[in-house]
Amino acid sequence: MKIVPPRLPIHLVPKSFLREVPERVYRNDEQDTLAFSCQPTEPLKLRIGGWINLPLGHQQPVSLLLFYRDTQGEHMLLVDEMNARGASELLLSGEVEIPAGDIETMAIYCGGINDPSVWASNLEISQIAQQAETASKTPQAKVG
Repeated sequence: MKIVPPRLPIHLVPKSFLREVPERVYRNDEQDTLAFSCQPTEPLKLRIGGWINLPLGHQQPVSLLLFYRDTQGEHMLLVDEMNARGASELLLSGEVEIPAGDIETMAIYCGGINDPSVWASNLEISQIAQQAETASKTPQAKVG
């Protein structure tokens, strides 16, 4: 069974900006060189994670959120969530899948807190290769 993160109502979520996602993460070389947008045919799968640094004493749940804008509008996906319980630093990570479409911009937010002192360290964002591509490029090892 495939679990799909819920799309969140952007305007209702208190959030702190962490980082813009570089275009190279969600656009391929062909899209960058063309004068018009290319419509990807497969969903974009991303792995996102990093240490979220919070103000001391924050007791509420916080989440790692992926915001993106495409031709259909603005969207926000939940990557991971954890109760802070006063911790000054949390490791949040997960995978998300974005439907095929022309992504205009993408950013990472910390949800559950609107505070400019919130920041991320060692934030990693990478594409997850499609299974067919991975199978053909991954060396096979015989076990047994």
